[in-house]
Amino acid sequence: NKNVISAMQSLSRPIAYHQIYTVTVGTDEDQVVHQVSLWIKGSLLHAEISDGSQVRNIISDSSTAYIWYDNDDSVISVTLDDTMRTEDLFGILNFDSHLTLTQDEVVDSAYMTLRDTNFPCIYICAQRDMQNSFRYWINPETGLIYQADVLENSNRVYALQQQLYEPLALEDETFEDASVTKNKSKKTSMNFKTAF
Repeated sequence: NKNVISAMQSLSRPIAYHQIYTVTVGTDEDQVVHQVSLWIKGSLLHAEISDGSQVRNIISDSSTAYIWYDNDDSVISVTLDDTMRTEDLFGILNFDSHLTLTQDEVVDSAYMTLRDTNFPCIYICAQRDMQNSFRYWINPETGLIYQADVLENSNRVYALQQQLYEPLALEDETFEDASVTKNKSKKTSMNFKTAF
């Protein structure tokens, strides 16, 4: 376990990249599926979250996030801190949560190749309480989460699967377009809990 964790924590991530995840929340009987598209450049983030009926947009510079929906001119601003991170706004596991695991929390780890996709990865299973297990499959080339899930009393209640990854040029127009959109829109400060 110790060698695998050290290897995972030593991985360097790309500065600018685009990722698409499918996020499934809930049990087999009551699941909600979202597609999360991410464009990241350093501390800048642009996200689009779709549930099939509407698209929520988020841009963030790590201190403030701006949120709006397609076909809606109003923009919500959210201050980010230790209790509210960008990842909390679009429903995927914290990007760095697997990097803060302690040796005592890790119950299993390995280098493996996933059978269904033939994808090589670093596998980590952690347990922070008696009920919940957090499993991560990390891309060893990028240091990014390729696949993850959460088991509650052995039942899967959350699943994340990467659908696409591509590196981006630092001057990619996605970030410029997001900044223009934010600046042209009317900003409305609102407490996050009352906005959703």
